[in-house]
Amino acid sequence: MSRKLLIMSILAMLGAQGMSAQTFEDLLRYSQKFYQGDARSVGVGNSIGAFGADPMSMSINPAGIGLYRKNEFSFGFGLEKPTATANYLNNDNEDDKYNLNVGNLSVIIANLRYDDNNNVPKDGWVAFNFGIGFNRSNSFQSHVTLQGQNTKSSIADYFANQAYGYTPGSWEGQQFSYPYLAIHNGLIGPVSNDSLTYGSVERAKGTIQRDEISTRGSMNDICLTFGGNYSNRVYVGATLAFPTIGFHSIRNYTETHISSADTVQSIGLNEVVNTTGIGITANFGAIIRLNDYFRVGASIQLPSFYSMSDDYTYTLSTDIKIYTPSAYSYSSPQGSFDYSIVTPFRYTLSGAFIAGKNGFINLDYEYVDYTSARITTTYPGSSLVKQDVQNFLSSGNNIRIGGEYRFDVWALRAGLGFYSSPYSAKYKDSANTGANDKSVFMYSLGIGYHPGSFFMDFAYQVYNSTYVYAPYAPASENNATIKDVRSIGILTMGWKF
Repeated sequence: MSRKLLIMSILAMLGAQGMSAQTFEDLLRYSQKFYQGDARSVGVGNSIGAFGADPMSMSINPAGIGLYRKNEFSFGFGLEKPTATANYLNNDNEDDKYNLNVGNLSVIIANLRYDDNNNVPKDGWVAFNFGIGFNRSNSFQSHVTLQGQNTKSSIADYFANQAYGYTPGSWEGQQFSYPYLAIHNGLIGPVSNDSLTYGSVERAKGTIQRDEISTRGSMNDICLTFGGNYSNRVYVGATLAFPTIGFHSIRNYTETHISSADTVQSIGLNEVVNTTGIGITANFGAIIRLNDYFRVGASIQLPSFYSMSDDYTYTLSTDIKIYTPSAYSYSSPQGSFDYSIVTPFRYTLSGAFIAGKNGFINLDYEYVDYTSARITTTYPGSSLVKQDVQNFLSSGNNIRIGGEYRFDVWALRAGLGFYSSPYSAKYKDSANTGANDKSVFMYSLGIGYHPGSFFMDFAYQVYNSTYVYAPYAPASENNATIKDVRSIGILTMGWKF
């Protein structure tokens, strides 16, 4: 297979799992973080690296836990609506779904030190604080539907191209491959008895193609955090985190031939993939209060080491007329696959301007080198995945800025975030993604009500991204452009005690 065809094949799998073969896109999915935790943090665009004193500090900069002066309990949930608009073969389709989820659950214990006069000292170690929390770090909710009339190719051609190099008697053990399913459905076959070349039973003359991909799941951080306060000037912190992954995908692809005289009347492909994972990582950070108005912060998150498991099954159905109409359906066995992945380091630098009790403005810069993501497995294609990570991914430069204005018992918040494209220039040139580079722009608004020990916060966040997807290779014939817009409303309530 040529390198160009390989790249197109990889592009064809964007947004869908391909017969359990992990790709660099899978590693990217689990290496990115778009937090949906507590409403106060989301309201300021999750820009809290130097300001701190928020449950999300456990995931972003644990030194922020050292700024707490009172104990706090909080919990929150979100209502998410992802909307995908797909342009496929000059036809537009819009689809959405709703999801109710828990975004945050945390307890912070402010352990202040007291002198002999029962006063909190101003010098030396002022506090040793502890936190335990659950923060939602990414969402996989999506429902994409694309449909259009294709007169150039069929997915059967893709199956035939994948079968190249196998003799008719060498398909033993290939039950999870597309060509194996296509052969058993009578859709493709060798052009001769000993041929390594395969062809579909009929070249498509025109089909209505529909591809529907529904995904759900999330990534979450379970955090144990320590934060220290030294002389109210230097704050340090460390988090031991156990991140979890749940990703579930169902894909239904269909082709319906326009002419009733065609040999092939319809093709249906169903893919179900369930992925779970649990990992371990650590996060270290510091915040320095330069004066009453300015703080600077820095944090480093170590790579996350995940133990992963996939369960999957695939079914191909066809309606073919040769002598008489015949319906075929063939499913792969129920498959499972265990493997490990390692996600990259994350580095964050932050600065905050503090306007006393009136509010703050915070700026975070985050750097992530996606080329350092790794898959560890005996899967034969893992070396190719590692090579593709190096060739097709790049480093991410992410900026978050947000602020809060407080008056009386109310607070108004706003935030912006930009996450640069994770793809390398080589990949974007090869795959013809152009400006559709999967960079992300986010904005958020929030309001808080803090009358006393009880508090309540609400935030509304919008995520915007655009990417290219193709149901099968060669992608140059059937690219779809997907506009991914996710909006979420988050409500958090809590008590200080």
